[in-house]
Amino acid sequence: MSGLLALPKETLTNVLSYVEPVDLARFAQTCRSAQNAAHPANQVLWRHVFLSLYDDPEEAWSAMPSSYTPPLRKDWDWYREVKHRHGALCVLHRQNLEPVEPAKVNQHITSLLSILDTAKFAPTPSEIRRGMEPRINDRSWLNLNLLAPRDTPYHTGIDSLIYGHSLRDCEGYTSRPSDSRSDAKSRLHILCGLTERDHMDHKVRGQARRRVYNWSLTSEATDYGPFMDDGSGRPNWYLLEGVVTVSMLMLLSCVQQSLVLPNSFNYSIPHRTLVPYKNPRDWARVQGSWLGTYSFLDYAQLAAFNDRIRPNSIGPNLEGNCEACGALLKMVLRIDDSVKSDRKLQTSLPSADDADYPTLYFRGESKDRGHAGNPATTVKGFAALMPGGREVRWRFIVNYMSTDAWQLEGIQPGGIRSGGIFGLWSQVDHEPRDAIGPFCYYPEELFLPLLNI
Repeated sequence: MSGLLALPKETLTNVLSYVEPVDLARFAQTCRSAQNAAHPANQVLWRHVFLSLYDDPEEAWSAMPSSYTPPLRKDWDWYREVKHRHGALCVLHRQNLEPVEPAKVNQHITSLLSILDTAKFAPTPSEIRRGMEPRINDRSWLNLNLLAPRDTPYHTGIDSLIYGHSLRDCEGYTSRPSDSRSDAKSRLHILCGLTERDHMDHKVRGQARRRVYNWSLTSEATDYGPFMDDGSGRPNWYLLEGVVTVSMLMLLSCVQQSLVLPNSFNYSIPHRTLVPYKNPRDWARVQGSWLGTYSFLDYAQLAAFNDRIRPNSIGPNLEGNCEACGALLKMVLRIDDSVKSDRKLQTSLPSADDADYPTLYFRGESKDRGHAGNPATTVKGFAALMPGGREVRWRFIVNYMSTDAWQLEGIQPGGIRSGGIFGLWSQVDHEPRDAIGPFCYYPEELFLPLLNI
């Protein structure tokens, strides 16, 4: 030990950078000199340790749009990141449902989001433009490797962070958390995708439906979509969480006999789609095929539920299998600026002020993927980078029998060219007490064929 500690400081730091964090912490407890060598203030050492375990955050930050604001460099502490990320990953991969220490739940959630938000883009956008195609199973990405489930289709520990031992608002109908901690929890759930409890617990599904079908959570101020009602154009994470849960379960029922649902953190970082840039303007990967579906309640049940929200009213709690699912739809889109001035594509909500990512307008067709002979409906819409520079907003106007009938307002929470678009559909005219429901669409290339062995 004395020989090791006698090494020059730079050499000792280099040696210690190859030691696992847990062992490094034990080493620091052996004597005062070891404690000094591995002290949290030795940011050079902890930066080396961090980069041996995780992707370099600078690579992710530099590839984001200019309107995206990364954490301030002066506030970034390498030791703290290593410590907090280690604790969060231990919870994520635990093999039981032991309760998480309440005081640490928010820190674990913040750390998991930090791992995801600094995950490497491979290839980078410039490499894609040069013809390099990404691979969905690329295991060289440190962060995504660490977030991947181990020996199970789902993360065992994620439900402990999202739900604990009880639902956050299992009896609530109008509860609407808006603090940053609740938003972070909802965002983590959205980016993780469906969990084991989402599949198994009818109370979870009821909770999600009570958000999705609640008339009071959308209005003209939100463009009838999952956006905040303050005019900021930012996501309503609480509402979007419910939309993702309901729509993904519905999509799963559509594809489970033939396709594998794209469900994991792996689809929640930018530039995950496998289609190269064929049009230099198409930063959002508008052009191409999309698969998705929608769902809806019987109108009498929808109205009865919303009437229940009123004091002393009795109505359905939406915990049973109460909704219908549309067909598996295939939508093919192409960029088309001719619809730019269409009145139904105007919005008062802001988008990111970024000249490199202008709003893209498109047209397309949608039809039942399983019945090629059925007539197609026409679609028009736009994709826009949202304020903050991370998420992408999508609007679709669906024409039915030569009339613009349906408005779909969605968010792509994983970012540019990531996984699914999730949102709410409503009637274009937006009459009071109109029908509403969730929808989702994914780039078709993200679906893998189901292998029956």
